[in-house]
Amino acid sequence: MPESSGELTDVQNHLVQALAGGAVVSGATLAHELGVSRTAVWKQLRQLVEMGVQLLPVRGQGYRLAAPLELLDREAILNALPSELAARIGAFHLPFAVDSTNLELLRQPAGTQLRVCLAEFQWAGRGRRGRSWQSPLGGQIPLSLAYTFAALPADFSALGLAVGVMAASALRQLGAQEIGLKWPNDLHWQGRKLGGVLIEVRGEAGGPCEVVVGVGVNVNLAPEALGQVDQPWTDLSRILGVARPHRNRIAQQLIVDLVQGLDVFADQGLAPFLADYAARDVLAGRVVRVEQNGQWHEGTALGIDKRGALRVRHQDGIRSYWSGEVSARALPG
Repeated sequence: MPESSGELTDVQNHLVQALAGGAVVSGATLAHELGVSRTAVWKQLRQLVEMGVQLLPVRGQGYRLAAPLELLDREAILNALPSELAARIGAFHLPFAVDSTNLELLRQPAGTQLRVCLAEFQWAGRGRRGRSWQSPLGGQIPLSLAYTFAALPADFSALGLAVGVMAASALRQLGAQEIGLKWPNDLHWQGRKLGGVLIEVRGEAGGPCEVVVGVGVNVNLAPEALGQVDQPWTDLSRILGVARPHRNRIAQQLIVDLVQGLDVFADQGLAPFLADYAARDVLAGRVVRVEQNGQWHEGTALGIDKRGALRVRHQDGIRSYWSGEVSARALPG
């Protein structure tokens, strides 16, 4: 990682842009363009490798990426959006590197228009219950969307479940079938984690409230990029192969489905999403262990109720668990 907080330096930005197309670039050329020594270039390239960039030396010629990087393009994404949706976006941020796309939006003044943030590299992304969310350079879609509700629906606590349905719908339109939802915030494919959802709120009770919806989707990851992840994972490249769309197309479709879905949720709450969630629920009917307040409880998952609580049948009866209080993982068998 860079010596500071993990943010890309100007030198590293230049290096990535120069190498992104997959061509071989000499260290001497890079040093000349940047006005630094070849040793300085080498040190910066080493730090990029630590971020997950797969860099290969080419004897006597320089360096190249193991595979070209698909860099996100703000204008390409905006131009592909329906015109009426694009007109609703008040700000579209695409920093090359950021601590967290959610935090980037939360640091800015709230407003009534939509705000979007994407990044190539996220060094301090967050998951549910304070867990870290790793985003290797160019390997994922870390997308955050700020949306203002005039008033929060009564079942607002279940928004994360509805967002999971929205994200799964977007991925289905891109060709990824059989996307499952693991309560309360994970996207799955054939038992492996594909992505996740994080909802953060700011506003006053009873008045307008801005919600930052974070969605992370694995796109093209090297096995070593997620070495610290403690569960099986997959990405869209493994699911779709050569049919996998460009990251710009993936980001555009996610924005479309999220905005359309949030409009529906603002008007009708969770109800329109229940059937789709039930069809994708990877825990329903499975034996699960649920952790609450440091205690583990084993039972059979019965799906979610109309307000989004996870229902589990235990030996002493059926209990309901709410997002933010528990975690659940299906047991083998």
